[in-house]
Amino acid sequence: MPKSYPSEFRARALALVKAGKPVSVVARDLEIAAATLYRWREQELIDSGLKPGVSTVASAELLAARRRIRELETEVEILNRANERFKDVVPPKDRCGLVADLAAEGISVQRSCRVLNVSTAGYYYTNIPASASEVGVVMLARLVRPMAQAMLAGLADRRGARLDYRSRLLHGHRRRNKEKVCPRTQCPV
Repeated sequence: MPKSYPSEFRARALALVKAGKPVSVVARDLEIAAATLYRWREQELIDSGLKPGVSTVASAELLAARRRIRELETEVEILNRANERFKDVVPPKDRCGLVADLAAEGISVQRSCRVLNVSTAGYYYTNIPASASEVGVVMLARLVRPMAQAMLAGLADRRGARLDYRSRLLHGHRRRNKEKVCPRTQCPV
């Protein structure tokens, strides 16, 4: 690793060269390599704008940016591995809440869904509020169900078995024990 010199030392060495002393004499007096002094002079011309190139400030910013990129890539790798490990623990529908929180903070929904392995379409579907007609159907079903239960409680079919009010009136295509609920309307499906 090359030896580093303080900026004051460099400035004094370059001042001696600007004063007219030959580079080889200044290098010998200060016990540094002549090539080092030439590099310092070239960099000073670049920093002052007299010669094209990358300035010292820009190279320091670039170095800091590369360091930060390396740190962020490491963090992304850690998050990806954690996501793979916990993918089976938290189902995608539960991860939609996190996507909604991140979206409220200004992070893009597409990026959040990609990182959390959530379908973007599924996220948008779960966040659609129920329409007025869907709410009306649910309210009507909640009103009709107790009346239908009371009405059918005393009825029997021709064979004497009790009628299944769910299958007869509301959802004839579903089995009684496998009743499911729509996530948007909370209505049995």
